[in-house]
Amino acid sequence: MNLSALHFRSNQLPNQVSDAMQAWGIDGHQLTVEITESMMMEHDTEIFKRIQILRDMGVGLSVDDFGTGFSGLSRLVSLPVTEIKIDKVLSIVV
Repeated sequence: MNLSALHFRSNQLPNQVSDAMQAWGIDGHQLTVEITESMMMEHDTEIFKRIQILRDMGVGLSVDDFGTGFSGLSRLVSLPVTEIKIDKVLSIVV
């Protein structure tokens, strides 16, 4: 599920995701939310609290477009990430 930074800034996000999972009849482990690398670089503690709540619900976290910004692996390790989508620009260089 692609979510914008605006979604992650909403304190209603965990409840909305929980309601959607109930409506769809799925468990958290069947859902992955996606953030971009640029959003991962933000240092907003409220966003990271919401991400942790989602992870506690079993929801996966995917980082999209990894390699397009200037985030380091240390930043990546600080998040409860379950999946990384490497940007095609990085894979072409390699």
